[in-house]
Amino acid sequence: MKEVNFIARKNPNDLDNSLSNFSRRRAKAILTSEDLSKIPFMHFESPTDRKFFQKISSQILTNNSKLSHCDFVYTHTKRYAIKEHRDALKNGLNVCTLVDMDHDVGGEMIGNTKKIHTTKYACTLYTMQFIKNEKELDKKHLKKIIKKICSEKNDAKINSIIDNALTITEQSLVGGDKKAKEILKQHELENPLNDHALCDAIFENEWRGDKWQEELTERGLLRRFEHKLRMQAMKDQNGLIKQLLNRMLNDLFPITG
Repeated sequence: MKEVNFIARKNPNDLDNSLSNFSRRRAKAILTSEDLSKIPFMHFESPTDRKFFQKISSQILTNNSKLSHCDFVYTHTKRYAIKEHRDALKNGLNVCTLVDMDHDVGGEMIGNTKKIHTTKYACTLYTMQFIKNEKELDKKHLKKIIKKICSEKNDAKINSIIDNALTITEQSLVGGDKKAKEILKQHELENPLNDHALCDAIFENEWRGDKWQEELTERGLLRRFEHKLRMQAMKDQNGLIKQLLNRMLNDLFPITG
């Protein structure tokens, strides 16, 4: 009874994330002798990405019977998601994985491993909405979304937010790989944009210290901006997420004959 009460008190989101953790799911299957080989897995590098993609998939492809058969799972971080994907393939599972591109434009981290997709040519899933002409940053749409996310309406300050977001993105990418800037330049990607960097830049512009209500802490504000950015990404205004979804479904349900 104590165990039941403990589960009941758990945050529903925590419980959902636990059940959707790919490695835990596979470990449980071993203990219960469950056969996972017939299940198509859509696999992501974070629980947030998993939830987002599951929701947008049902909106983009309504009444799609293939989606109803998919199990949406995640593994924390890009590196471990790729590792988990490879291990799952070796064990005969039908899995397709999505990871952020970040600086890995050429897919060196993925190599020849099949059924792994990236957010190419956007750094992250939530900044795919700002891509046009394959590689170009759509600054017009970006400015429009920034105005929806925060209270800033001044064009000069919005341009400053964008410049700051691009600088933060570059610093983050170079922090992960010193050759990141050179790699991106080789692939003619001049303005890579990370979703967290964008929200950080918006926060730096918006924060007013003690003028904000007490409950709107720094962390709370960032979460608010990130949530609003995800909601805007849900509209898939350039259709890139729909294209990505169809490619992933084709991996899981290959057309034969």
